[in-house]
Amino acid sequence: MRFGFVVFVALILGLSIGCRSALAPNVSRNRAPETWITAAPQDTITTTEKSGGATHAPIQTIPIRYHMYWAGSDVDGAVVGYYWAVTETLPTPPEGTTGLAPLPGPKPSQYRFTTKTDTTFSFDVSEFRPDRQHAFFIYAVDDKGRADPTPARFIFNALDRFPPIPKIDVGQGTGIVARVLTPHMVSIKDTTIALRDSFDLSNLGRSPKDTIPSGARIDFAWSADTTITNGHATKFKYKLDEPFFVEVDSSTHGVSYNAGLGTTDAVPGTKTFTLRAIDAAGGAREITRRFQINFDPDTWFWGPDPSLASQFPDQPGTGQRFRTIPAWPSHDHPVDLGLPGSPLSCDSLHLWPAERPQHKTFFEIYQNRLYFHSEGDTVNMNGWIVVGMGGSDIDSPYDVQINTNDPVKDTTFCGSEIARVVRPSGPNGSPIGFRVQYTDALDPDYTTASSPSQSGLFPLFDAASPFELPLVNSYTAITQSGKVYLIARAQDGDGATDGRFQNARDAQQLVDEIDAGINVTPERLALRSRVLTFFVNRSPGFLYCVSGFVPQPPGLSCNGGAPTDTATSIDRVLRLNIFGTDPDPYDFATRPQTGGGPSSNTVLRIQVRVIGSYTQGGVTRDTIYDAPPSFNPRQDIDLTLNAPYITGTRLKLDIQLCDCSSCEAQPGQGRCVHTVIPMNVAPPPPLTGATRNPSTTSTGLNIERSSSGSYKP
Repeated sequence: MRFGFVVFVALILGLSIGCRSALAPNVSRNRAPETWITAAPQDTITTTEKSGGATHAPIQTIPIRYHMYWAGSDVDGAVVGYYWAVTETLPTPPEGTTGLAPLPGPKPSQYRFTTKTDTTFSFDVSEFRPDRQHAFFIYAVDDKGRADPTPARFIFNALDRFPPIPKIDVGQGTGIVARVLTPHMVSIKDTTIALRDSFDLSNLGRSPKDTIPSGARIDFAWSADTTITNGHATKFKYKLDEPFFVEVDSSTHGVSYNAGLGTTDAVPGTKTFTLRAIDAAGGAREITRRFQINFDPDTWFWGPDPSLASQFPDQPGTGQRFRTIPAWPSHDHPVDLGLPGSPLSCDSLHLWPAERPQHKTFFEIYQNRLYFHSEGDTVNMNGWIVVGMGGSDIDSPYDVQINTNDPVKDTTFCGSEIARVVRPSGPNGSPIGFRVQYTDALDPDYTTASSPSQSGLFPLFDAASPFELPLVNSYTAITQSGKVYLIARAQDGDGATDGRFQNARDAQQLVDEIDAGINVTPERLALRSRVLTFFVNRSPGFLYCVSGFVPQPPGLSCNGGAPTDTATSIDRVLRLNIFGTDPDPYDFATRPQTGGGPSSNTVLRIQVRVIGSYTQGGVTRDTIYDAPPSFNPRQDIDLTLNAPYITGTRLKLDIQLCDCSSCEAQPGQGRCVHTVIPMNVAPPPPLTGATRNPSTTSTGLNIERSSSGSYKP
């Protein structure tokens, strides 16, 4: 059995080997079709011969709607159809890059089959730019299913030259409908404000032309004009305060803000509403409306009524008006100063800012005196300058900064009066507070200026806030001598401030120009009224009539006595005994920690210049000698004139008195006054030696109690 099976298998194998033949080669005899584009811009792979080298054709630009033709052939069969695909660049550069990504090739899934040999394509662009790069690929397929292995293609830019034109319509029932307050809530009326200011390069440096009240309803209505057949808008995008554009379909033609019913609220500030009309290709045009929400508040000075000046006696010879106050009012010690209608009266807590009359006057507190001042007056160094402010605001709530943790919210005053000023409410025509800023053009020549930072907002009653300023008026102690230019800025309940001056330096420039007659216009004059100017530091003075003051000016009569004669020195020794005073001393070395009074130390500097003449060879010329300075309030100086440096017998003593120690080196320390006193001296003794040239020798003055000086021939 086993043997027979082996023989059978061997027989089968033998037969099988004997019938084997060679395999035929796997070669397709069907040739691939060819494809070409018959009507399109020149392909970028096309080369031309120029100067012996190949040059590629540049990328061409075509419209977004383009009729394209193609063809195919097959030498051993027939073309039954075509596969085509379109690729394009990204609409914007990828995040973190600045350039567009390279044009991609087509994916297999992007190919579409057609039997046509032409069609009109609509290519996509982007709402961010009107053109976009594309590539068109196409290959033919024959009747046996074989495809052209080298598809035809060309690269091009598609340009949307005629996107729709958006329009913001202003007509009946559109635009801005606002409820505008007149001052003091006298009446309310409806009005419509059309917004026509667009956002462009021409207005980047200026404020919007149109302003609407805070809280007004804002209605935007729009449409779009087509600029080419079938080029209508398919959707719109708009944006005001939204973080991103809001997209709506072409049936939506408007949006409202601040109108309730779930619409978006627009916060106050400078606004730009942007509308885009987008067509089927993604191309877009946009239009803008630039405007301001919230009218800025106005500001003015509310000082005491000028009629109250009669209550402040005029001090002869000083131009100062003040009253002595035995005891200043306080929370625990209320005192009626008898100044109705002023910032230091019950009216300061009763009158809203819009109800305060405009008076360019102010108070000053210095020691136990209350001064009445007008613009241009001089105030004491380190005195408290009390300036009241008024203002108007037609559209914001009276959201005065009063925290519920502060007891002032329940305050009554002057009997049973309610402190309306510190009661938040709806719009009442007033701003909620003020900020103050000033610049000080410093003595001695006003060329140097000091400009402290702007104050915080007041009133601000909040016991837990580091910025609390529980004040109705501005209280400022100025400790630099000079001319002050002070401005106030009202702030409304929406946070807007009176921004007509960028800073106090701008106010200084305006005032100086107006006062000098430069560029005087009604508008600038009105703005000038919003700047309060005054001088700081009352000048020191000579005490001529103090016993022992020598030499005295000729013609001086003290206490009804006989006029003095010109002083004379028979021994050519100038005996000087100068007395001076400073009505508001301020020592920069030991400056007080608080305002409202003088420093504990008085600084007075006396410097003497001797003006004489020198004669030699028949020629007479002036000779000047500056004695060394001293810093004592009372100074005895004996100057002995030695020949030949001052030979004349008629002299002038130019005596300078300053309330500062080094005000030339440190502007703002103080100011100086001068007096010139003539004096006769005896002629010099006869010369005993050769005459020396004063321009090349040392001083000829023997100076007692002094060690150095300067001599100027």
